[in-house]
Amino acid sequence: MPIPIFNNGRLLRAQFGPRENKEKSQALLLSATDLPGADWIERKNLVMRMDVLVKPPPFAWIERAGKEGHFSAYRWFEQRTTDSSLMLQVMPLVSDEDALLALSDLNTRSTFDNPNFHGSILEDREVPTPFLPGVKSARAFLTSFEIEGQVGFTNSVHLVVGSVLLAVRFSRNGQPWTDSEILAILAIQIPKLKA
Repeated sequence: MPIPIFNNGRLLRAQFGPRENKEKSQALLLSATDLPGADWIERKNLVMRMDVLVKPPPFAWIERAGKEGHFSAYRWFEQRTTDSSLMLQVMPLVSDEDALLALSDLNTRSTFDNPNFHGSILEDREVPTPFLPGVKSARAFLTSFEIEGQVGFTNSVHLVVGSVLLAVRFSRNGQPWTDSEILAILAIQIPKLKA
């Protein structure tokens, strides 16, 4: 996913736009109380106008969404009892075709190209995508990485429902998330995209 790198001016500009568009994007994402299990804490919640996410916009579909006043919403959660984290990012785009184009353009490398990532990638590969009812198209990735001698895993799922792209990153130190854990969260998140 495009990782926003902001100076203070860009962060401020990313907030301008129709309030109802911001609220609509935020409403598409789960909150900590929606997540299965206990002890989930919301660590970060951002809403940014699409064409300010990355400058210059690397993809035409980001630019088109920004011109239409669309906002990307992002939430990051942490569950310290299991050393797990969960990142949800929704991008409402201008058409179903743009959502499919975005799905084909994005991979996990754009995540780990973030200058705030200070580790090394051990493995990064696309993996089979489980069947997800109501989802037009999806891709899944597994990335293992090392930071300060500790091995971590990120399972990423990017999926399209209508003209909305959802990116979910499931991270944990020591072992990847299981398919059943991933599917339990997606089973709650996907219906919110259809509302």
